[in-house]
Amino acid sequence: MQNHQLLTPKEKQVLDSQREIDWLKRQIQQYEQKLDSSPDLESMLSLKPSEEDNTIESHKETIDELREKLDVMTQFNLSKDSLTNAVDASHNVLRSLYRGLVDHDSFERSRAVKVKIDERDELTSLFLTGYEQLRKAKNELALTQAKIIDCHQENRELMQTLRDLKEQAMQEMEQLEQSEEGAILASQVTDHTER
Repeated sequence: MQNHQLLTPKEKQVLDSQREIDWLKRQIQQYEQKLDSSPDLESMLSLKPSEEDNTIESHKETIDELREKLDVMTQFNLSKDSLTNAVDASHNVLRSLYRGLVDHDSFERSRAVKVKIDERDELTSLFLTGYEQLRKAKNELALTQAKIIDCHQENRELMQTLRDLKEQAMQEMEQLEQSEEGAILASQVTDHTER
């Protein structure tokens, strides 16, 4: 069986404070009634004016003291209520911000998570640095490949030019050889004819 209470501790405190305030108010009313009540003729006659003034003054002082106590108690209760509200609000705020109990294990887990996050950030930074270097190397490779392709094209053109020059030189040599052979044959023919 669960024990259900009708009033929370805060409500009990508020109720007790209210009862104290009501009691003090009743005490003040009783003293004021004693002061306001008409004195008996016998007591009036029996009391001298100075004693009467002293009695009234003492009652007024008692009333003033009770009023001061009431003010202090009221201020105390108001302060206590505002403090209770603040503690309750802070408890609710802490509970909503930090769900569950904060203990050593959760603290260690959060520290381990923070270490892993820092490690991840460091690795990400290294990856991005490496990626940037790789991108620069790829750009340099693409430029180098373009230069190589240009060099190959120039080499092909030079080779073609060399082949063309070689063929031309060969043709000229053949023509020279043929013209020399023709000259030699012509000189041999002329030598034979002269003889």
